[in-house]
Amino acid sequence: MFRRTACGGILLVAGLALCGCYGKQVFRGPITTAENAEELARLREDQARMEERIERLELENTEQTELLRTMRAEEAASREEMQSRLEALAEQIGESIDRIDRVAGKVDRVTYRMGPAGSSTAGAGKDSTAVEIDPKPLYDAAYLDLIRGNYRAAMAGFEAFLSAYPASALSDDARYWIGECYLAEGEPQEATVHFSRVEKDYPESERVPPALLKMASCYLELGNPGEARKILTRIIDEFPNAVEAPLAKEKLKETG
Repeated sequence: MFRRTACGGILLVAGLALCGCYGKQVFRGPITTAENAEELARLREDQARMEERIERLELENTEQTELLRTMRAEEAASREEMQSRLEALAEQIGESIDRIDRVAGKVDRVTYRMGPAGSSTAGAGKDSTAVEIDPKPLYDAAYLDLIRGNYRAAMAGFEAFLSAYPASALSDDARYWIGECYLAEGEPQEATVHFSRVEKDYPESERVPPALLKMASCYLELGNPGEARKILTRIIDEFPNAVEAPLAKEKLKETG
């Protein structure tokens, strides 16, 4: 009996020891409201941090997208500006080449001397006081104003050139460019006066067909399509081999 009681006591002690050592690890009481609130608070903090990070990433993405759009727009504008400059430069080079070719194909450039014409007599020696004048620098100065868009200065320069050298090999060009200057200044009526003088004063000039084509454009701008059609028809009939003839045909179709 004593022996059985002793064994039971030993088992009871051992059971209590086990409960004391491992009970907290094996068994856990119910989660309290405070623990739930604490866990919920942690989750909300994590969510807030995540949302803040997402907003920051979205903002960075928006800024990068806007920067990329701006860079692309600036690049496109730069390309367009460069293309415009190249086209303008090509046009200026073409005009210069055209002018040089036409001047080179004309008869010897007129040589001007200061003093009244014909003062020298046959057999008389060369007047040592005479000064040879080259008209080209004055013309080039006016032309430089033209290509720079200084149309008023260019008009004044060409007028001065024509006043000083009315019979120069470049006079027809000067008169034509004056018309172009007035046209660029939005004065088509005045431009027609100078374009018409190209044909009147220099009927053999290669500037006549382009001057007539410009006149037609001026009359269209002035609301006079009838006069424009007459001039376009003249270009086609009288200058069929000119480069302006196909352009005149197209413009004539457009005017009906």
